[in-house]
Amino acid sequence: MAQPEKVEIPEKVEIRVHGIGDYGFFHALGDPVVGPPYPGTPTPAGDNALVAVANAPYLPRHRVRLVNWSRANRRNTRRLAWYLAFSFTLLNMAGAMAPEPGRRTRWLSVPLHITAVLLTVGATAWGAVMLETVVSFFPQSALPGDWGAVSIGLSAAVLAGIAIVRRIRASLRPGGEAPPWAVAVLHAAAAAAAAIALALTRPGSLQYAAWPSYSSEPAADRRFDAMPALVVATVLVVLILSAVLVVAGFAAGRRDPAARTPLAAAGAVMVAAVVVQHAVLGLIRAALEIAASFTAALFSMNSFRRPHRTDLLLVIYDDPTTLTDNRLDFLPLHGMLFLLVLLAVLLLSARRRFGPGLLGLLHGTRAGKVWLHRTIEGLPLLLPAALPVAGTVSLLIAGGAIYGLETTRSELLLAVLMLVVTVLASVAVLTFIAKQLQPLRELVGRIGDIAGFWPVRDHPLAGSSYRRPVIDGIQEEISVHDGRQVVLVGHSQGSVICAWLLARQPDPRLDLVTCGSPLASLYRTFFRGRFDDAFFDAVRAGSRTWRNDWRPTDPVGTAVPAAVNEELPDPENGGPVQGHGNYWIDPVQLDYIARLPPEDPEGHGPQDTPGFARMDAK
Repeated sequence: MAQPEKVEIPEKVEIRVHGIGDYGFFHALGDPVVGPPYPGTPTPAGDNALVAVANAPYLPRHRVRLVNWSRANRRNTRRLAWYLAFSFTLLNMAGAMAPEPGRRTRWLSVPLHITAVLLTVGATAWGAVMLETVVSFFPQSALPGDWGAVSIGLSAAVLAGIAIVRRIRASLRPGGEAPPWAVAVLHAAAAAAAAIALALTRPGSLQYAAWPSYSSEPAADRRFDAMPALVVATVLVVLILSAVLVVAGFAAGRRDPAARTPLAAAGAVMVAAVVVQHAVLGLIRAALEIAASFTAALFSMNSFRRPHRTDLLLVIYDDPTTLTDNRLDFLPLHGMLFLLVLLAVLLLSARRRFGPGLLGLLHGTRAGKVWLHRTIEGLPLLLPAALPVAGTVSLLIAGGAIYGLETTRSELLLAVLMLVVTVLASVAVLTFIAKQLQPLRELVGRIGDIAGFWPVRDHPLAGSSYRRPVIDGIQEEISVHDGRQVVLVGHSQGSVICAWLLARQPDPRLDLVTCGSPLASLYRTFFRGRFDDAFFDAVRAGSRTWRNDWRPTDPVGTAVPAAVNEELPDPENGGPVQGHGNYWIDPVQLDYIARLPPEDPEGHGPQDTPGFARMDAK
C-alpha cells in the first residue's frame, strides 16, 4: 500500500475514536500488512508456515491520540444483569425511532409504552417461574409455605425496586440518566399489579382441559399452563402493535415516503425485544432446571422425580418420564425459529430487489460486500414492504411448529429438541455467566454498542448508555490541546459519537473526519427524528471542516449530508478488499489529514488553500 508524503506539522494533534467492537487501544492504528520490507524484495520467512512477518501500520509525523471507549463499556455489557436487561435496551432504542424531528407521534408512543409494560409483566412472570422451577424439586413438606406467592412477590419487588432506585440515584447524580418519574412508577406499578393478579388468580391451580393444559394428566385433573399462554399472548399483542406501526408508517408516507421506515423498524424492534426476552429467559430457566435436577439426584431427592406441589402459581407438575407435558422447555426454540425465519425472509427480499450477492458476501468477495452496501443503502425502500411479509411468514412457521409439537407428540422428536435446548442452555451459561465463547459475546456486545447509544428513557430497566460519558471524555481530551490544531477522526460508531458532540458543543477550531460512517445509511434512516437536515447542518457549522471518507465495499459507510464526501478506492493497487476496516491507514485519508493546514491569523482555512479540495496519495 502506497504511503503518503510525510508533512510535519508539530502543532497538529489527531484524535481517533473507534467504532463498535471489543477493541484495544492499538486497533485505531490499523492492521499490520504482511509482506516484504521493501518493494520488489522477497518476504522473510515466506515459506515458514509457523512464522509471519508484517510491516507495522503507518504512524503519522504529528501526534496521534487514541480514544478507547469499548473496553470501559464492556465492564457494563459483560455482566449478567446487562444480558438480562437486553430486551429492555432494545425497546429503549425503538423509542428513538421517531419519524419527525423534535417529537414522537402517538402512533409510536402508545404501542411503545404498551410493549414496555408487557416486557415488565413478562420479566416479573419469568422471575417467578425461575424460582418456582427450583422450588418444584423439593417436596412440599421440606419447603412448606405458599412459595408461589413468595416467588411472584419477590420477583415483582426486585424489578420495582430496581426501577425506583435507579431513578432516585439518577436524580442525585449531576447529569444522571433515567426515564421520567412517571415511567419509573408506571413500571413499578405494572410489576406489582402482575404479582397481585397472579397471586389472586393462581392460574396453575385452575382446572382447564383445553389448550394449553398438561396433557399427561387425566382430562378431569388438567390445569392451566399459564406461562406458555402468557408468552403467546404477549407476542401476538406486540405483533398487532407492530402492524399498527407499519400502517401508520404508510399513512405518514403519503406526505413523506422516508417516514415509513422508522415506524416499521420500531415495530420490528419491539417484536424482537419481546421474542428475545422469552427466548433468553427461557434458556436461563432451562439451565436452572437442569442444574436443579442433577442436584436433586445427587442428594437422592426424589431421584429426578418431581413431587406434586399445590402452592405454585406458574410451574405445575412435570412428569419426568415424558417430554410431552412441559412446553416451557421448548419456548426458546420457538423464539429462535421466529427470529431466524424473519431474518431469512428479509435476506431473500433483499436478494429479489438488489440481485444476487448473498453467496459472495458469505465468501467475503468484493461483489458480496458491494451487494451488502447497496442493500443497506436501500433499506428505506426494502423494509416497509418486506417487514409485514417477513413477520407473517415467521408467525406462520413458528405457529406451525407449535401446532406440530402439540399434535405429533413424538417422543423421539421431543428428545432431539430437548437435547438442542440443553446445548443452547449450556451455551447461555457459558456466555452470560461463565463469560466464555468470545465470538458470541462479541456479537451481543456489538448490538449492545448500537442500542447503548441511547440514554434510558422509555424503560427504567434498560441498560445504561455510554454516550454521555464517552462524549465527556472526548471533550476533555480536546480541551487538553488548547492552542493546537485538532483533527477529530471518528470511524463507524465513533463517527456518530463525534458528530453528536459537535452538533451540540460546536468547536470552530476543530477539523472533523468521519470514515465508514453509518450517519446516513443507518441513523438518518432509522432515527430520522434525531438525525435530520438540521442535525447535519449543525455538525458542519460546529466544526472548521468536515470530510467524510467512504467505500462502495463498506456495508454501512456512505456519503453523508453537509460533509465533503470522498469515495475511496477499494481494493487499492491490487491489495485486499478493506470494506469497513483500516480507514486509519488508507493513504488518501492519511494524506488529507497530513496536509490539512492550520487556520492562519487572517482566518483562512483549508477551503481557501489551492488544490486542497482533493489530493491523491503520493
